[in-house]
Amino acid sequence: MKKRFLKISLIIIIGYAFIIFADYLGFFEGINNYLYDLSFRLRGSIKHDERILIVAIDEKTLSELGRWPLKRSYYSNLLNSLSEASAIGFDIIFSESSEDDLSLAESIKRLGKVVLPIYISKSGEITRPSEVFSFAKTGHVHVEPYTDGITRKVFHHIIYRNTNLYSFASVIYNIIIGKESNSQFHNAKDDIFYNKIFQTNSMNINFYGPSGTFKHISFVDIIKNRYEKDFFRNKIVLVGLTASGLEERIIVPFTQQRDTISGVEIHANILNNLLDKIL
Repeated sequence: MKKRFLKISLIIIIGYAFIIFADYLGFFEGINNYLYDLSFRLRGSIKHDERILIVAIDEKTLSELGRWPLKRSYYSNLLNSLSEASAIGFDIIFSESSEDDLSLAESIKRLGKVVLPIYISKSGEITRPSEVFSFAKTGHVHVEPYTDGITRKVFHHIIYRNTNLYSFASVIYNIIIGKESNSQFHNAKDDIFYNKIFQTNSMNINFYGPSGTFKHISFVDIIKNRYEKDFFRNKIVLVGLTASGLEERIIVPFTQQRDTISGVEIHANILNNLLDKIL
């Protein structure tokens, strides 16, 4: 009886040791990630919010307007055309000074529903918009891939050097629902949804489909007045780079071939999650 007890105890100890060691090596995380990725491939694309529109700085734009970076005056013209939109987010950092900055700043201030990005480098350094845009609403565009290179999560709230940084998508969401600041978003203790977002360090992203799921419009087509202003009424516009070789490509779990999407597309997915209240 004693030998049997010792044998069972030894098996339990070895079992626990194996579990701890496997967890240390990331074995269970790997299984969870595999199942998470597989769920998207089995599910396929789902309906997304058609109000979300990506204004793409693509090859066509660069061919007609000139090489990257574009003149800031083009962004002022863009904002004039997007005055009927519900909210506008730029996934483009205006960190360097330009002679057209004052005009762009005036356009951003006049609309009051524009969000600019904050970039966080791999070394942890923060890049903010130029001082002339210091009044503007900002949100961080940081997404952290797993060790396998696939991005699955978003950090809606980051504390960096005693400063609260809120995600790009959540700041845009605030504008859409009529909240004035991220502090209101963070402190809305009576709202379970808000608490769920900001009391959790990270949230899984529910992807709606592969690259191209959200409607893209070429930046230059708006600049050249190929769309009426009414077309953008109540749209949620995200402006970003999609031109080959310039845009950030992010690996997502949607296809077996590890499909990549542009940086602006991942923010479209995150924003749609917030609108659907599923994050």
